[in-house]
Amino acid sequence: MRPLVTFMLADQEYALDVLDVQEVVRMVAMTPLPEAPPEILGAINVRGTPTLVLDMRRRFGLPVQEPGPDSPLVLVKVQGTCLALLVDRVVGVVHADLAPDAAGFVRIADRLVVMLSPAALPSQAVLALLGGPDRKETNEFEPRSV
Repeated sequence: MRPLVTFMLADQEYALDVLDVQEVVRMVAMTPLPEAPPEILGAINVRGTPTLVLDMRRRFGLPVQEPGPDSPLVLVKVQGTCLALLVDRVVGVVHADLAPDAAGFVRIADRLVVMLSPAALPSQAVLALLGGPDRKETNEFEPRSV
């Protein structure tokens, strides 16, 4: 049996391998990042570490829903960095009997759930913020155009 963390976005249920999830926390004070991609809402402080917040609704092209104080954030590791995934609701930890099929669905009881890989969630623009392989080296003292 494979343990999975499941969560909702709109009317669809998604899953992440429990080993990919560090923890689930509630929304906390967020610092906006003005030049970030639209799916990045800002950054939060997770035990002294700045962590980007990825709005999963925007990432998947769903209608935007503003986060509230009880909005759940699923913390995952991507490129060796923590990333907070804003989701509508965390369903819980469940056990799947089988691996995902070729289309990426896993059967949980009588439901088909979309299985996600944290590495596939950030866009190229977000990977650049995380320091991914496509990040361009810049001189931090170089003036930037505004």
